[in-house]
Amino acid sequence: MGLKFGLLGIVLTGLAATTASAQDDWHEPPPYPESWDHEPHETPEPEQPYFEVKCRAQNDFGYVASAHGRLHFGSRTPFNSVTVNGTLELDAHFIDDPSAPREVTLQGTIDLLGQYLFADVTWGADDLQSVFFAFGDNSMSYVQSKTGTQYQSECSMSKVKVPTVADLTPTKKLRFEPIPEALLRAQLEVLNVGNAVVKGPAARIRIAGQDVKGTLYDSTRSKNELSPGEQGYIEVYLAVDTLKRCGSYAVILDLDHKLQYGAFDPFANDSAEATTPCLRWNTPITEEALGVPADPLIAYQTLDSIVNSQVVARADGRRCNQCHYSGSGMGYSPAAGTITPTLQIGSHAWTGYDGWAYEFYNQPDTTKPAYLKQAFRRWLDDGGQ
Repeated sequence: MGLKFGLLGIVLTGLAATTASAQDDWHEPPPYPESWDHEPHETPEPEQPYFEVKCRAQNDFGYVASAHGRLHFGSRTPFNSVTVNGTLELDAHFIDDPSAPREVTLQGTIDLLGQYLFADVTWGADDLQSVFFAFGDNSMSYVQSKTGTQYQSECSMSKVKVPTVADLTPTKKLRFEPIPEALLRAQLEVLNVGNAVVKGPAARIRIAGQDVKGTLYDSTRSKNELSPGEQGYIEVYLAVDTLKRCGSYAVILDLDHKLQYGAFDPFANDSAEATTPCLRWNTPITEEALGVPADPLIAYQTLDSIVNSQVVARADGRRCNQCHYSGSGMGYSPAAGTITPTLQIGSHAWTGYDGWAYEFYNQPDTTKPAYLKQAFRRWLDDGGQ
């Protein structure tokens, strides 16, 4: 009997030890995965790009200002500048007065090349209105007070680099000429409104509903790239009946997004309505509008200014009203007042193929200058408006 209880005690003692050991080795199970409705961790937004402002007093006399701190770039404006905001430590005072630095908040714009900043003082100095900072060497900057005082400063030590963007936009001018094989050579004028070089040559665009391959050229056709602020064109080939004079056509640049790159969405301004050459009553007579080089006597004048005798358009120096006036006995004898294309003068108006412009065109060259006859015929063929 004693042996049985002894053995039982040994077994129970072993079980207890095993249980205790198992408890010592046991750990809390890992938590269940976060459920789908658990609030996610907030991802911190990337810091806005910024630049360092460092301005010092421009003079050792009069009203002076210094400023330093960090301003942040915001978004691009329709006027091709970039919004800026931030806080600067600014000290504006008369030279003999003690310094009085203040923290001020600014909101304004900087040009895309990072040369000039205009900003309002929105907080921190009730007596100050705005700042103008020029970041070039030996450029004058100032802080403007609400009473008209300008505190002079110099900001060339600032470190300004506007985020890079290579950006083309259509100028809305579309030229074309017919070439052999029933084609048109068309040139869509573009402007680099970014701060980086746009490099071609390949440029696929949409024009008059057609997606076509084009080539980027500068205005002299000597290179396939445009520097910031430079104007050029994209040349394409179209079927001969695609474009007409005095037309308006929807265009979209850089369909493959290969020409442009960088900050501020360079593709946002790629669409436009482009117009083809057209000579109207009030538009300047240029080679583009006329289709041929304009005679120097009428170049950049208008038909309106010629017919109303505001300018001389003849080699003999005579104006229209020196021969044609009320009571002149001429078939065309306008009364005093402004002459418009639709004004009835005698039996005709100027517009229409039965009007004075057509009659003018059919006069012999010895009576009416050939270059002026050509201009009136172009105007008629363009709709006589």
